[in-house]
Amino acid sequence: MTSSSGLPSSSTLVLPRQIIPICDILDEKVDPQQLVNVIGLVRDFRPPVETRGADWKASILLFDLSTQHGDDDFIFTIFRPRDLMPDVGAGDVVYVQSARVQRHGMNSLSILTNRSTRIHVFRASLIPKPPGCPSRALRTSNNTLPSQDVLNYVSALYYTIDKGRVPDVASFQEMAKQAVNVKRKYEQLKDLRPGNFYDLIVRVVRRPYDLGDSITIWVTDYTENPAFYHFSEEGSEGSVYGEPMGYANTAYPATQESAGAGPVGKMSMQITCWEPHATVLRTKAKAGSWVSLRNVQVKYGRNNANLEGYLREDRRSHSKVGAEVLDHLADGDTMDQRLKNAIRRKYVYERNKNRQPGKNAANQKFKKRRAEDDESTARLSCKVRRVMERANKMVKERESQEVLDLNPDVSCENVDVPISTILSMVKTVYYNLSLDGVDSPMRIPIPFNNAKYRVIARVTDFFPQKLEDFSYSRKVTEYDALSGISSNDDDEDSDAHGTPDGKRRWEWRFALQLEDASPQARSKPERAWVYVSNADAECLTDLNASK
Repeated sequence: MTSSSGLPSSSTLVLPRQIIPICDILDEKVDPQQLVNVIGLVRDFRPPVETRGADWKASILLFDLSTQHGDDDFIFTIFRPRDLMPDVGAGDVVYVQSARVQRHGMNSLSILTNRSTRIHVFRASLIPKPPGCPSRALRTSNNTLPSQDVLNYVSALYYTIDKGRVPDVASFQEMAKQAVNVKRKYEQLKDLRPGNFYDLIVRVVRRPYDLGDSITIWVTDYTENPAFYHFSEEGSEGSVYGEPMGYANTAYPATQESAGAGPVGKMSMQITCWEPHATVLRTKAKAGSWVSLRNVQVKYGRNNANLEGYLREDRRSHSKVGAEVLDHLADGDTMDQRLKNAIRRKYVYERNKNRQPGKNAANQKFKKRRAEDDESTARLSCKVRRVMERANKMVKERESQEVLDLNPDVSCENVDVPISTILSMVKTVYYNLSLDGVDSPMRIPIPFNNAKYRVIARVTDFFPQKLEDFSYSRKVTEYDALSGISSNDDDEDSDAHGTPDGKRRWEWRFALQLEDASPQARSKPERAWVYVSNADAECLTDLNASK
């Protein structure tokens, strides 16, 4: 069927077989990472901006016959050197070959360039009516021409599609200009200034408050900004945390929870989020969640004294979501370095806070647990002493013994290390003090010897007494991703920073008493207690710790 103008109607125009309609991607009929070919008209263009790498980044919003009457945004993201970026205008027809389907956060599926992607841009004003060939309208063609069926489709598409979604030239240029001027970058809260837009990675410090058409959250990244409201530990002059000035909402009760929900001082900022971002925060964020917020406008609030954030709908891409809840328990190797840095700042803040005597109940809880640990250690020391005395008595009575056969199921990791005796392991090491290159008779005992030993030994005792106590559990914390920080640091109450859903991790923790079984120690075998770490226990038992 053709229209009165002799052109095919949109219902009869058939896509070339190698091209898929945009609606199939938006409806997720295509899997992420798949390579696709699409063709559509330009309704918006975000000019190239610099990235951290060698390539620049630009974006084109496209629509085709399958999306001409909708309001969905279909984004084609381009990463290329600045001089290889395509030049596009309003209503231009773009044919994309071998683009990769991707999903970013909560946003709809889109497409992204890769090394094999080819982009053909046809200038709208030069596209002839069918059956004219649009090859002379090519702005960018990668030095290759599309197939004839695609060229025929370009002309038919341009003169058939409803161009109601194409802005006029002036509006198109103004939107492109605004896209360049909007400064969208990641910053820490301490560096925020009024009148700018920022990307943030922050922690929600209390339960989000639902205003119906928007969500209000208080966030921190554990940096301080002098333009933020100051909170004391008690809730700042009797005001309710999350509602210091009484102008945002009145739903927060003045409870212990609201008063101590976030860091003290000028470390927290209120952010109001509208749709579509509010839905993500409403359904997935809670107190303690780490979130990524993109394109947050920062300005002074109604009190005209403190900075606040505003995350509104993207006027050019209405369905684009700028809020994402982050996995703060991800593996340290895959976690975003900015999130990892923020968690480290939280660790330092909590550590310093807990070191202040009598400041909070958590500190008292830690002291109680530490006292219990000290008592347990004392019991262990007494047990070791008694066992050692009993062992020494046995050693004096026993005569030379033959070396036991080695257990074939236990092998040493460092086989190249010479076999030592337990006596050499526990022997005190001295440091000879020298002055001006002259040896001094003064010998200083070293409290520990940082060395590896390989011994032949038999297990004569173990601790704890019950095998089922060889493993213990602890709450999984966000600090597990930080290198150089132990989950059992003595200044931390790890349970206080566990996951909201109470996830726990089991680890090995036990000690073995070893008796020297090497030929050198036949007459007087020495004994020593050794602590077996979680990693070493996994190698020894070939099992992961469990309940």
